[in-house]
Amino acid sequence: MVLRYGDGRFVHFVEQNEGAPGLSDLQAFRTFQKDASMRIQERPLANEVEVVGAYGFGIDIAQNRTGR
Repeated sequence: MVLRYGDGRFVHFVEQNEGAPGLSDLQAFRTFQKDASMRIQERPLANEVEVVGAYGFGIDIAQNRTGR
């Protein structure tokens, strides 16, 4: 999922299953990263997050919290 702030900045959300290949292993992501320095103003930050609400997104919050 990609969101754009009102000031034009973007935030990308990526869900990665344990043991799955990293984004940099995907050709499409490597292509996206090519010449990225020409498009970005500051280096991206990577953080872990927890879903605390997702009305209408079909996510079972209870399982998400206990399934870890």
